Amino acid sequence: MNRTFTKLFVSAIAFIFCSLSAFAQNDVVNIIKAKDDAGKLAQAYLNPFLKGFGTGLNSGWFQTAKTHGLGRFDVTITPSVSFVPSSGRSFDLNSLGLSSNLRYDQNNSVSPTLMGKDTEGPEVKLYGKNPSTNQDEEIAKFRLPQGAGISFAPAPMAQISVGLIKGTEIGIRFIPSINMGEAGNVKMIGFGVKHDVKQWIPVIKMLPFDLSVMAAFTNLTYTKGTELKPDEGALPKSTNDVFNLATANQHIEFSSKGFMTNAIISKKISVLTVFGGLGYQSTKSTVGLLGKYPVTTGVTGPDNAKIKTYETLTNPIKFSNNDSNGANLTGGFRLKFAVFTIHASGTLAKYPTANAGFGLNLDWK
Repeated sequence: MNRTFTKLFVSAIAFIFCSLSAFAQNDVVNIIKAKDDAGKLAQAYLNPFLKGFGTGLNSGWFQTAKTHGLGRFDVTITPSVSFVPSSGRSFDLNSLGLSSNLRYDQNNSVSPTLMGKDTEGPEVKLYGKNPSTNQDEEIAKFRLPQGAGISFAPAPMAQISVGLIKGTEIGIRFIPSINMGEAGNVKMIGFGVKHDVKQWIPVIKMLPFDLSVMAAFTNLTYTKGTELKPDEGALPKSTNDVFNLATANQHIEFSSKGFMTNAIISKKISVLTVFGGLGYQSTKSTVGLLGKYPVTTGVTGPDNAKIKTYETLTNPIKFSNNDSNGANLTGGFRLKFAVFTIHASGTLAKYPTANAGFGLNLDWK
Protein backbone atom coordinates (compact mmCIF):
# COMPACT_ATOMS: atom_id res chain seq x y z
CA MET A 1 0.00 0.00 0.00
CA ASN A 2 2.85 2.43 0.81
CA ARG A 3 4.26 1.84 -2.68
CA THR A 4 0.87 2.63 -4.24
CA PHE A 5 0.53 5.82 -2.17
CA THR A 6 4.03 6.91 -3.20
CA LYS A 7 3.29 6.35 -6.89
CA LEU A 8 0.07 8.37 -6.65
CA PHE A 9 1.82 11.19 -4.82
CA VAL A 10 4.76 11.35 -7.22
CA SER A 11 2.40 11.34 -10.23
CA ALA A 12 0.47 14.25 -8.76
CA ILE A 13 3.65 16.17 -7.91
CA ALA A 14 4.95 15.65 -11.46
CA PHE A 15 1.68 17.09 -12.80
CA ILE A 16 1.85 20.08 -10.47
CA PHE A 17 5.40 21.03 -11.41
CA CYS A 18 5.01 20.57 -15.16
CA SER A 19 4.37 24.31 -15.43
CA LEU A 20 7.48 25.16 -13.42
CA SER A 21 9.37 22.68 -15.58
CA ALA A 22 8.18 24.38 -18.77
CA PHE A 23 8.98 27.74 -17.19
CA ALA A 24 12.54 26.56 -16.53
CA GLN A 25 13.05 25.25 -20.05
CA ASN A 26 11.55 27.96 -22.21
CA ASP A 27 9.75 30.98 -20.80
CA VAL A 28 12.26 31.76 -18.09
CA VAL A 29 14.97 32.01 -20.76
CA ASN A 30 13.07 34.92 -22.22
CA ILE A 31 12.54 36.58 -18.85
CA ILE A 32 16.29 36.43 -18.13
CA LYS A 33 16.82 38.58 -21.22
CA ALA A 34 15.19 41.41 -19.27
CA LYS A 35 18.31 41.36 -17.06
CA ASP A 36 17.72 43.92 -14.26
CA ASP A 37 13.93 43.54 -14.64
CA ALA A 38 13.98 39.72 -14.74
CA GLY A 39 13.35 39.30 -11.02
CA LYS A 40 10.35 41.64 -11.06
CA LEU A 41 8.78 39.80 -13.99
CA ALA A 42 9.42 36.37 -12.45
CA GLN A 43 7.91 37.37 -9.11
CA ALA A 44 4.79 38.85 -10.71
CA TYR A 45 4.34 35.67 -12.77
CA LEU A 46 4.99 33.08 -10.04
CA ASN A 47 3.86 34.67 -6.74
CA PRO A 48 0.17 33.61 -6.95
CA PHE A 49 1.26 29.99 -7.45
CA LEU A 50 3.66 30.22 -4.50
CA LYS A 51 0.95 31.62 -2.22
CA GLY A 52 -1.58 28.98 -3.27
CA PHE A 53 0.80 26.04 -3.06
CA GLY A 54 2.10 27.20 0.31
CA THR A 55 -1.43 27.39 1.70
CA GLY A 56 -2.19 23.89 0.43
CA LEU A 57 1.03 22.59 1.95
CA ASN A 58 -0.35 23.32 5.43
CA SER A 59 -3.70 21.61 4.84
CA GLY A 60 -4.95 18.05 5.35
CA TRP A 61 -3.15 17.39 8.65
CA PHE A 62 -6.29 16.41 10.58
CA GLN A 63 -9.75 14.88 10.05
CA THR A 64 -10.72 14.58 13.73
CA ALA A 65 -9.76 16.02 17.11
CA LYS A 66 -9.57 12.51 18.56
CA THR A 67 -6.05 11.16 18.96
CA HIS A 68 -5.02 7.56 18.25
CA GLY A 69 -4.49 5.05 21.02
CA LEU A 70 -0.98 3.78 21.70
CA GLY A 71 0.46 2.09 18.59
CA ARG A 72 -2.66 2.61 16.47
CA PHE A 73 -2.35 4.50 13.24
CA ASP A 74 -3.81 5.70 9.96
CA VAL A 75 -2.42 6.34 6.49
CA THR A 76 -4.16 9.02 4.43
CA ILE A 77 -3.99 10.58 0.98
CA THR A 78 -5.36 14.13 0.87
CA PRO A 79 -5.24 15.99 -2.46
CA SER A 80 -5.94 19.68 -1.83
CA VAL A 81 -6.41 22.75 -3.99
CA SER A 82 -6.02 26.42 -3.09
CA PHE A 83 -8.17 28.80 -5.08
CA VAL A 84 -6.39 31.80 -6.58
CA PRO A 85 -8.53 34.98 -6.61
CA SER A 86 -9.03 36.90 -9.84
CA SER A 87 -6.46 39.47 -8.69
CA GLY A 88 -3.82 36.73 -8.72
CA ARG A 89 -4.45 35.57 -12.28
CA SER A 90 -2.85 38.51 -14.08
CA PHE A 91 -0.48 41.41 -13.48
CA ASP A 92 0.04 44.84 -15.02
CA LEU A 93 3.50 45.68 -16.33
CA ASN A 94 2.81 49.35 -15.62
CA SER A 95 2.73 48.61 -11.88
CA LEU A 96 6.11 46.84 -11.64
CA GLY A 97 8.44 49.84 -11.89
CA LEU A 98 10.38 48.42 -14.84
CA SER A 99 13.43 50.16 -16.28
CA SER A 100 13.27 52.31 -19.41
CA ASN A 101 15.34 49.69 -21.26
CA LEU A 102 12.33 47.35 -21.29
CA ARG A 103 9.62 48.64 -23.62
CA TYR A 104 6.11 47.47 -24.48
CA ASP A 105 2.74 48.75 -25.60
CA GLN A 106 1.46 50.80 -22.66
CA ASN A 107 -2.11 50.04 -23.75
CA ASN A 108 -1.46 46.29 -23.78
CA SER A 109 0.31 45.84 -20.45
CA VAL A 110 -1.70 43.08 -18.71
CA SER A 111 -0.09 39.63 -18.68
CA PRO A 112 -1.27 36.30 -17.18
CA THR A 113 0.37 34.79 -14.10
CA LEU A 114 1.12 31.07 -13.90
CA MET A 115 -2.41 30.67 -12.52
CA GLY A 116 -3.92 32.77 -15.33
CA LYS A 117 -5.24 32.14 -18.82
CA ASP A 118 -3.27 29.93 -21.20
CA THR A 119 -2.60 32.82 -23.58
CA GLU A 120 0.73 34.55 -24.15
CA GLY A 121 1.45 37.84 -22.52
CA PRO A 122 2.34 41.07 -24.32
CA GLU A 123 5.50 41.45 -26.36
CA VAL A 124 8.36 43.28 -24.67
CA LYS A 125 11.58 44.60 -26.19
CA LEU A 126 14.94 45.11 -24.54
CA TYR A 127 17.01 48.10 -25.67
CA GLY A 128 20.63 49.02 -25.04
CA LYS A 129 23.02 51.73 -26.21
CA ASN A 130 25.35 50.84 -29.06
CA PRO A 131 28.73 52.39 -28.15
CA SER A 132 29.68 52.66 -31.81
CA THR A 133 26.65 54.76 -32.81
CA ASN A 134 25.64 56.10 -29.36
CA GLN A 135 22.04 55.15 -30.23
CA ASP A 136 19.53 52.97 -28.37
CA GLU A 137 19.06 49.76 -30.32
CA GLU A 138 16.87 46.71 -29.88
CA ILE A 139 18.79 43.82 -28.34
CA ALA A 140 16.00 41.27 -27.92
CA LYS A 141 12.25 40.90 -28.01
CA PHE A 142 10.01 38.22 -26.58
CA ARG A 143 6.50 37.54 -25.31
CA LEU A 144 5.83 37.05 -21.63
CA PRO A 145 4.87 33.46 -20.68
CA GLN A 146 1.32 32.17 -20.82
CA GLY A 147 -0.60 30.90 -17.80
CA ALA A 148 -1.46 27.29 -16.96
CA GLY A 149 -5.16 27.87 -17.68
CA ILE A 150 -6.23 26.90 -14.15
CA SER A 151 -7.20 29.16 -11.24
CA PHE A 152 -6.16 26.82 -8.43
CA ALA A 153 -2.87 25.48 -7.07
CA PRO A 154 -2.98 21.75 -6.20
CA ALA A 155 -0.92 20.27 -3.35
CA PRO A 156 -1.43 16.53 -2.76
CA MET A 157 -0.35 15.17 0.61
CA ALA A 158 0.25 11.63 1.92
CA GLN A 159 0.90 11.01 5.60
CA ILE A 160 0.93 8.46 8.41
CA SER A 161 -0.22 9.26 11.97
CA VAL A 162 0.64 7.09 14.98
CA GLY A 163 -0.67 7.21 18.55
CA LEU A 164 1.67 7.58 21.54
CA ILE A 165 0.94 7.82 25.27
CA LYS A 166 -1.18 10.38 27.15
CA GLY A 167 -3.41 11.26 24.21
CA THR A 168 -0.51 12.31 21.98
CA GLU A 169 -0.24 11.53 18.29
CA ILE A 170 2.51 12.21 15.76
CA GLY A 171 2.07 12.63 12.01
CA ILE A 172 4.77 12.17 9.39
CA ARG A 173 4.89 13.17 5.73
CA PHE A 174 7.93 11.79 3.95
CA ILE A 175 8.89 11.38 0.33
CA PRO A 176 12.56 10.51 -0.33
CA SER A 177 14.38 12.26 -3.15
CA ILE A 178 12.68 10.95 -6.29
CA ASN A 179 13.82 11.47 -9.87
CA MET A 180 10.79 12.16 -12.07
CA GLY A 181 12.77 12.19 -15.30
CA GLU A 182 12.24 15.30 -17.40
CA ALA A 183 9.90 16.69 -14.72
CA GLY A 184 12.79 17.06 -12.23
CA ASN A 185 13.44 15.86 -8.67
CA VAL A 186 11.25 16.26 -5.59
CA LYS A 187 11.57 15.41 -1.91
CA MET A 188 9.43 16.23 1.13
CA ILE A 189 9.53 15.88 4.90
CA GLY A 190 6.82 16.87 7.35
CA PHE A 191 6.23 16.36 11.07
CA GLY A 192 3.19 17.09 13.21
CA VAL A 193 2.10 16.61 16.85
CA LYS A 194 -1.50 16.45 18.07
CA HIS A 195 -2.46 16.31 21.76
CA ASP A 196 -5.76 15.72 23.53
CA VAL A 197 -6.22 18.76 25.80
CA LYS A 198 -9.76 17.87 26.87
CA GLN A 199 -8.40 15.26 29.31
CA TRP A 200 -6.79 18.01 31.38
CA ILE A 201 -9.83 20.30 31.72
CA PRO A 202 -12.22 19.56 34.63
CA VAL A 203 -15.90 19.26 33.70
CA ILE A 204 -15.10 19.71 29.98
CA LYS A 205 -13.48 16.25 29.88
CA MET A 206 -16.86 14.67 30.65
CA LEU A 207 -18.64 16.25 27.67
CA PRO A 208 -19.36 14.18 24.51
CA PHE A 209 -16.90 15.70 22.03
CA ASP A 210 -13.15 15.67 21.37
CA LEU A 211 -10.82 18.63 21.74
CA SER A 212 -7.14 18.80 20.84
CA VAL A 213 -4.36 21.10 19.67
CA MET A 214 -1.95 20.46 16.83
CA ALA A 215 1.20 21.93 15.32
CA ALA A 216 2.91 20.76 12.13
CA PHE A 217 5.78 21.64 9.80
CA THR A 218 6.28 20.62 6.15
CA ASN A 219 9.24 21.21 3.84
CA LEU A 220 9.16 20.39 0.11
CA THR A 221 12.02 20.91 -2.36
CA TYR A 222 11.92 20.62 -6.15
CA THR A 223 14.87 20.95 -8.55
CA LYS A 224 15.27 20.65 -12.31
CA GLY A 225 18.20 21.18 -14.64
CA THR A 226 18.06 23.83 -17.36
CA GLU A 227 20.19 24.55 -20.41
CA LEU A 228 20.80 27.95 -21.96
CA LYS A 229 23.60 28.58 -24.48
CA PRO A 230 24.77 31.92 -25.94
CA ASP A 231 22.72 33.25 -28.87
CA GLU A 232 24.15 32.21 -32.20
CA GLY A 233 26.91 34.57 -33.28
CA ALA A 234 27.01 36.41 -29.93
CA LEU A 235 30.43 37.10 -28.40
CA PRO A 236 31.33 37.48 -24.71
CA LYS A 237 31.35 41.08 -23.52
CA SER A 238 34.61 40.48 -21.67
CA THR A 239 37.00 37.64 -20.82
CA ASN A 240 35.10 37.19 -17.56
CA ASP A 241 31.92 36.39 -19.54
CA VAL A 242 33.31 33.47 -21.58
CA PHE A 243 30.70 30.76 -21.09
CA ASN A 244 31.26 27.06 -20.38
CA LEU A 245 28.07 24.98 -20.25
CA ALA A 246 29.87 22.05 -18.61
CA THR A 247 30.55 24.08 -15.46
CA ALA A 248 27.48 26.34 -15.53
CA ASN A 249 25.37 24.14 -13.17
CA GLN A 250 22.12 25.62 -14.54
CA HIS A 251 18.99 24.60 -12.61
CA ILE A 252 15.73 25.86 -11.18
CA GLU A 253 15.11 25.28 -7.48
CA PHE A 254 11.79 25.61 -5.67
CA SER A 255 11.28 25.13 -1.94
CA SER A 256 8.26 25.65 0.27
CA LYS A 257 8.25 25.52 4.06
CA GLY A 258 4.93 25.57 5.88
CA PHE A 259 3.99 25.75 9.57
CA MET A 260 0.53 25.53 11.05
CA THR A 261 -1.02 25.34 14.51
CA ASN A 262 -4.70 24.63 15.22
CA ALA A 263 -7.20 24.09 18.01
CA ILE A 264 -9.45 21.24 16.81
CA ILE A 265 -12.90 20.14 17.94
CA SER A 266 -14.88 17.17 16.62
CA LYS A 267 -17.95 15.07 17.29
CA LYS A 268 -18.52 11.47 16.17
CA ILE A 269 -22.01 10.16 15.39
CA SER A 270 -21.93 6.54 14.24
CA VAL A 271 -19.71 6.43 11.10
CA LEU A 272 -19.74 10.24 10.72
CA THR A 273 -17.26 12.63 12.35
CA VAL A 274 -17.66 16.37 11.91
CA PHE A 275 -14.70 18.56 12.81
CA GLY A 276 -13.54 22.15 12.89
CA GLY A 277 -10.30 23.97 13.52
CA LEU A 278 -9.15 27.50 14.29
CA GLY A 279 -5.51 28.43 13.98
CA TYR A 280 -2.60 30.16 12.30
CA GLN A 281 -0.43 29.20 9.34
CA SER A 282 2.72 30.56 7.77
CA THR A 283 4.56 29.63 4.58
CA LYS A 284 7.79 30.71 2.95
CA SER A 285 8.29 29.69 -0.68
CA THR A 286 11.51 30.39 -2.57
CA VAL A 287 12.24 30.15 -6.31
CA GLY A 288 15.71 30.44 -7.78
CA LEU A 289 17.15 30.15 -11.27
CA LEU A 290 20.63 29.20 -10.20
CA GLY A 291 23.93 28.69 -11.97
CA LYS A 292 25.55 30.68 -14.79
CA TYR A 293 23.54 31.89 -17.82
CA PRO A 294 24.77 33.64 -21.00
CA VAL A 295 22.36 36.47 -21.81
CA THR A 296 22.62 38.84 -24.77
CA THR A 297 22.74 42.29 -23.22
CA GLY A 298 24.33 44.52 -25.85
CA VAL A 299 25.16 45.22 -29.46
CA THR A 300 28.22 46.93 -30.86
CA GLY A 301 29.58 47.98 -34.24
CA PRO A 302 28.25 50.02 -37.17
CA ASP A 303 24.93 49.22 -38.88
CA ASN A 304 26.58 47.04 -41.53
CA ALA A 305 28.62 45.02 -39.03
CA LYS A 306 26.70 44.77 -35.80
CA ILE A 307 27.79 42.14 -33.30
CA LYS A 308 25.70 40.98 -30.34
CA THR A 309 27.49 40.62 -27.02
CA TYR A 310 26.48 38.54 -24.02
CA GLU A 311 27.19 38.63 -20.33
CA THR A 312 27.32 35.55 -18.10
CA LEU A 313 24.91 36.12 -15.22
CA THR A 314 25.24 34.11 -11.99
CA ASN A 315 22.04 33.12 -10.12
CA PRO A 316 20.03 35.67 -12.12
CA ILE A 317 16.67 35.07 -10.40
CA LYS A 318 16.02 34.29 -6.74
CA PHE A 319 13.16 35.51 -4.55
CA SER A 320 10.90 34.43 -1.70
CA ASN A 321 7.23 34.84 -0.87
CA ASN A 322 5.57 34.63 2.55
CA ASP A 323 2.36 36.56 1.87
CA SER A 324 0.10 33.60 2.74
CA ASN A 325 0.68 33.95 6.51
CA GLY A 326 -2.38 34.47 8.70
CA ALA A 327 -5.30 33.00 10.61
CA ASN A 328 -7.40 30.18 9.18
CA LEU A 329 -10.72 28.48 9.90
CA THR A 330 -11.29 24.84 8.89
CA GLY A 331 -14.42 22.70 8.77
CA GLY A 332 -15.12 19.24 7.39
CA PHE A 333 -16.30 15.67 7.89
CA ARG A 334 -15.02 12.11 7.85
CA LEU A 335 -16.81 8.83 7.17
CA LYS A 336 -15.32 5.62 8.57
CA PHE A 337 -16.36 2.20 7.30
CA ALA A 338 -14.51 -0.57 9.15
CA VAL A 339 -10.84 0.39 8.58
CA PHE A 340 -11.42 2.68 5.57
CA THR A 341 -12.13 6.42 5.73
CA ILE A 342 -13.30 9.13 3.35
CA HIS A 343 -12.91 12.76 4.30
CA ALA A 344 -13.38 16.29 2.97
CA SER A 345 -12.76 19.75 4.38
CA GLY A 346 -12.39 23.40 3.50
CA THR A 347 -10.21 26.15 4.97
CA LEU A 348 -10.90 29.87 4.94
CA ALA A 349 -7.62 31.80 4.63
CA LYS A 350 -6.06 34.39 2.31
CA TYR A 351 -6.22 31.68 -0.35
CA PRO A 352 -9.21 29.40 0.45
CA THR A 353 -8.37 25.69 0.32
CA ALA A 354 -10.49 22.58 -0.27
CA ASN A 355 -9.35 18.99 0.06
CA ALA A 356 -10.77 15.49 0.04
CA GLY A 357 -9.19 12.09 0.38
CA PHE A 358 -9.25 8.58 1.72
CA GLY A 359 -7.29 6.51 4.18
CA LEU A 360 -6.64 3.29 6.05
CA ASN A 361 -7.41 3.71 9.78
CA LEU A 362 -6.38 1.02 12.27
CA ASP A 363 -7.73 2.42 15.52
CA TRP A 364 -10.51 0.67 17.38
CA LYS A 365 -10.35 2.87 20.48
